[in-house]
Amino acid sequence: MTLDVWFPLAIYYVDLPDSGQRNPALLERIDELLGTSGEQRTAASASWTGDVHNVDRLHLDPAFDWLTEQVGLHALEYLKQLGHDLAKTDVYVQRSWPVVTRQGQSVARHAHHTAHLSAVYYVSAPDDAAGGQTRFFNDHRPNELCPGIGSAMTNGYAESNALNYASAV
Repeated sequence: MTLDVWFPLAIYYVDLPDSGQRNPALLERIDELLGTSGEQRTAASASWTGDVHNVDRLHLDPAFDWLTEQVGLHALEYLKQLGHDLAKTDVYVQRSWPVVTRQGQSVARHAHHTAHLSAVYYVSAPDDAAGGQTRFFNDHRPNELCPGIGSAMTNGYAESNALNYASAV
């Protein structure tokens, strides 16, 4: 028997050069934006997200020029590694915003359905496990024969493997 996996999710990651020197200024600007964005519109257990608080154009803020350039360069490298013809490809930033998550807060499960590509840059994060985690959810579940079969309610899989898992940490 042969089983080909045709639709994997490719995650690209890189440590950006000069980030240690750049991050303090980025943090300072994020703090300014947070301080002027008004009252938090979400629950106290939720992180402050710029997209909800009218701070969703960081790519137009000169304080983020270096980061915007890096994201563009690495987005093209990612697309190149996926086999895209870069002569036929342009990358445009649609929206960009900061997220500030304090101890005990979290970002709700969500998807960026209007974006072809999403990027995350951690300006500041603890070095230990207390800093939390990023979880990727497989919302499309191409191998799911019956919607919800892998849920805790039905427990339809004997074991989790790369062909049926719903999230990765």
